[in-house]
Amino acid sequence: MKNLRVTKYPAMIAVVKDAAEIQECLFWARSKSMHIVVQSSGHDFQGRSTADGAFMIYLGNMTEISIKLNSTRKDCPYGEIVLGSGNQWQTVYKELDKVDRVMIGGSAHTVAIGGYTLGGGHSPISRMYGLAVDNLLEVEMITADSRLIVANDNGTTSTDINGRTTHSSNTDLIWASRGGGGGTFGVATKFTFRLHEAPKKMVRFSCNFPMYLAAQKMNVYELVTEKFFSILPDMPKQWGGSDVIGTLVQKEGLNSSDLIEFLRKHITSPKTGSLTGMTAILLGGKMMEVGPQETSVHPGFRKALMTLGIGASWGGNGDRDDEFSQYMQGLNAELEKFGNGSYPNESTGKSPTWKQDFWGSNYARLEQIKKTWDPNNVFMCQQCVGWDRW
Repeated sequence: MKNLRVTKYPAMIAVVKDAAEIQECLFWARSKSMHIVVQSSGHDFQGRSTADGAFMIYLGNMTEISIKLNSTRKDCPYGEIVLGSGNQWQTVYKELDKVDRVMIGGSAHTVAIGGYTLGGGHSPISRMYGLAVDNLLEVEMITADSRLIVANDNGTTSTDINGRTTHSSNTDLIWASRGGGGGTFGVATKFTFRLHEAPKKMVRFSCNFPMYLAAQKMNVYELVTEKFFSILPDMPKQWGGSDVIGTLVQKEGLNSSDLIEFLRKHITSPKTGSLTGMTAILLGGKMMEVGPQETSVHPGFRKALMTLGIGASWGGNGDRDDEFSQYMQGLNAELEKFGNGSYPNESTGKSPTWKQDFWGSNYARLEQIKKTWDPNNVFMCQQCVGWDRW
């Protein structure tokens, strides 16, 4: 997967097929003092799955799918599914359709499950069944010292490269995997999730807005009519820079008239030379039944009613990137006034307050887990837990 937004040049790329190959890669990379980056599909606004000079481990071929409809685990009346980290949602959904089951997954079907899950994972049916991490039962992971880890609510089982196995009641790694972000604690190779009964019916609500007439009234005609659409074929050339910001909006922010004015202002009067789009995803429901420290996602998720994202693209050949980046950070500071927390999978990689933005009060525990399992900072990941130690 080529990231058209972020270009980096790893020194080496290993295309692996199983956990044993990853163990060997990590053993070799450590002997050469190389940092590790991990990529499954490469869908990442920040480009965290790549880095200049690093050793990249590519998981796209790890596509195991195993469905068990008669699970013996607690609270799994509709079964469980085991997925290799490289699976894309489009493949997983096809398999689940065959057995009339659903799970919490992404609406972008070419995203792989690894980074999506480790970042928290919201879904069109999250209000009914919670976040992806609320349904994560177990994770298999290769740590920096090449140990194969199986972590769940019963503890952590560790097998070293020589086959020696130990078990502890420590649940730090499964907690960190439930929202602490990818690419920093280890190479997550396999996930086990709770399955759910497929909803009997779903309601889709559509609202068609007469943009042509509205554009004339709002004096933004060029943004939505023929002139705008005429440049679409040249978008990659004309609109080279981009950024994404976002916040988790709770009831207080959603009820604010200032938020309405903020949205109106930036929809109708974007910065000259840019294209701006906004996306709001409904949260709440079942997500609110989980305590703020039960998983490692930002505590603001547990009271949020929606996540609000703003994306912008601008012209030039890189000569205006600093100008627009500063503009977007200023916009981000305004936007954050209406919420508490930010979804790390759909956010800027340039915020100076990223620890508080992405994890809030859960960051301190995540940082300690990082120091325990990767004390030498083998895993490299921009604005991931422990990033400021590199």
